[in-house]
Amino acid sequence: MSAVTDGGMVTPSLKLEFLKGLHDGVGVDITTCEFTFDKRPLGLRFHQELPIVITGFDGGSLAEAAGVERGMMLRAVDGNDVIAQCSSYAEAVNMLRRGAERLPMANSIKLTAFSPDNADAIPVG
Repeated sequence: MSAVTDGGMVTPSLKLEFLKGLHDGVGVDITTCEFTFDKRPLGLRFHQELPIVITGFDGGSLAEAAGVERGMMLRAVDGNDVIAQCSSYAEAVNMLRRGAERLPMANSIKLTAFSPDNADAIPVG
């Protein structure tokens, strides 16, 4: 768990690490991008499968405002490697949910997942 100091007070925060692939015409360059959040919900959308790849955002999304982009793959939650530690989609979402649930609410945006076969949103934080 990460923490942000705000005027001497420690508030919970969540650090997410994403992988971003860039094709330069010769090969693919993988970049790691880190984002720290101190409020939820994050407003991320992704399919119900591994790896967790961002497919979109809820309106006014905190994650989108922070710079998370479509196509980024979730690599770690607070330093815990999602790729190495999670053998199922449910484990990965639970790791993400546990991290997000400790954050204070910012507004009514929800962290949601969509199945390729089912258009129903599943709230995750």
